[in-house]
Amino acid sequence: MVSEQDQDDIPIVLLWHDSNEANYLAKNLQDYIFKAVLTNMSEQDTYNDVDDDEFKTNLSNTLKTHTKYLTEKQSQILQDIFSRKIIDYDFELPKGRKETRRGLLSDIELKKILAEIVPYEKIDQTFEYAEE
Repeated sequence: MVSEQDQDDIPIVLLWHDSNEANYLAKNLQDYIFKAVLTNMSEQDTYNDVDDDEFKTNLSNTLKTHTKYLTEKQSQILQDIFSRKIIDYDFELPKGRKETRRGLLSDIELKKILAEIVPYEKIDQTFEYAEE
């Protein structure tokens, strides 16, 4: 049973269907929504030919529907980033490779904001979720 104090901190996890493992994604639903929207702001879907106008429209619609679930500080950060111009930046891949990405913030800034605003000691930790 979850204590009243921990009621708002029910972790969000990703369960893999092909293996008995799961990854922690966020401390609670509110932080997960913030993380997901912020991540979307950093990654314009150029592979599916989403142009700048459609990218901004999609983000605007998401902000309209999801802001009510965020803290005032989280909401303000997203609004400030949304007001920026779209940039191209180099994304670091394994083995020193780079890929050009497009968005409203770089992956480096994304990581910094997430670490500061929604820190979670279990982020990306893996655990087994069923007995075999």
